[in-house]
Amino acid sequence: AYSMGLFVWYFGTTKAYPDVQHHTIIMGETFKELLAEIYKQKVLSDDLSLYLHRPAATDATMAPEGGDAFYVLAPVPNKKAQVNWKEAGEKVRMQVQKQLQDSLLPRLDEYLDISFFVTPDDFEDKFNTLWGSGFSIAPLFTQSAWFRFHNKSEELEDLYFCGAGTHPGAGLPGVVSSAKVVEKLVPPSRAEDEEAFQQLFRSKSRTFSLASFLLPKERAEAIFRLYYVCRTLDDWADEGQEHKLRDAMACWNEHKPHPLLDHYRFLQARWGLASLPMTELMEAMIQEQNGVAMKTEAELLAYCHGVAGTIGLMTCPIFGVTDKKALKHADDLGIAMQLTNICRDVCEDAKNGRIYLPAECFKSPISHPDILQNNSNGVLNEINSIKKRILMEADRRYTSGEQGICYLPWRMRIVVRWAGRMYREIGKLIQDNPDLFHDKRAVVSGLKKLSILIPCLIKSIFN
Repeated sequence: AYSMGLFVWYFGTTKAYPDVQHHTIIMGETFKELLAEIYKQKVLSDDLSLYLHRPAATDATMAPEGGDAFYVLAPVPNKKAQVNWKEAGEKVRMQVQKQLQDSLLPRLDEYLDISFFVTPDDFEDKFNTLWGSGFSIAPLFTQSAWFRFHNKSEELEDLYFCGAGTHPGAGLPGVVSSAKVVEKLVPPSRAEDEEAFQQLFRSKSRTFSLASFLLPKERAEAIFRLYYVCRTLDDWADEGQEHKLRDAMACWNEHKPHPLLDHYRFLQARWGLASLPMTELMEAMIQEQNGVAMKTEAELLAYCHGVAGTIGLMTCPIFGVTDKKALKHADDLGIAMQLTNICRDVCEDAKNGRIYLPAECFKSPISHPDILQNNSNGVLNEINSIKKRILMEADRRYTSGEQGICYLPWRMRIVVRWAGRMYREIGKLIQDNPDLFHDKRAVVSGLKKLSILIPCLIKSIFN
């Protein structure tokens, strides 16, 4: 069964009607009989009930100065009724005008300026609704809520539905809600792409890869997708592809489609990720394109927040965090991991023209060759001292990260605690043998990773 039709009249006036509210319902004297006339007798009523919309009551810019703008909606039979709307349209408009003039809009005929109307003919011809219905299928009990057409096909794979005839229902709020539901259902990739996301994660993130095996499937897939987005942006930054970063940033700021960022938008719709962390992440990466030579520790910490603390914030909704108190701890854990990365990759970064160790920590200006030459003018000892200082800051933030684990569901606690402690172990290796790990990358052995897991399991389950 299909819904009623609609007669909608849009009009503007040269006079303002400030006493009229934004939304007004005008019930006809025979409103109880109106539904029978629409659905059973299928005739036009002589006593219409109306809904009047005056947007300028809320936003004055919706009408010209000194004037006003309206639309009025009248329920009428759909096109199963034998109504010739080419003849009836203007008659109904005059009927509606008289009802309004006699009630809310005195002398409307004198002030009427702009006028056009829409009938069930237009709904059928222009809007492709069956029978010219105004609200798609009728809101009967058997066609409402769960019984309405579902947003995902139960017969065909990868077929989705959105609009007035689908869940949750008709009307502008219902249609927008339907779009939001579909946004959560439709990923911007196919199954083979999701397998590629997982393979990328397993091959590039050895520390996190082990921990991810403890994640529930749906949350793990979300982490793989997020990693793909952030890793791709990071690759663009490392490869100096500033134009790609700036193009992505422009599409992000202007809310335009983008093949990479649409994956993040899908995660936003499905898991509730915030927009600000992605903005800050791209800003930090674009800033990095101008060359990296950190001047102060404050500048270093701000950078670490931009490229890593933000990712901690992004993962919170995926991990099921609901308390905002957890966000500071997630940010700290991300910063701690990035500080560890910086101390681990000092020589590799210098080869790429980047110095993340703050200049203010050195006794004299430092250059890339100075870092790469073993103990040139005692630089190695100075670098080791600075790395120790940075790793102490990282340890403080790892501690903060651990303190925030209580905000996670217990299974997520194991994942985050294990990943954090494995990364913290990298810092300990560097601190214990700084000369060895100056130009050699510190790596935690598989056996050590497993030994770290056991206390993580015990603490996460029983504490």
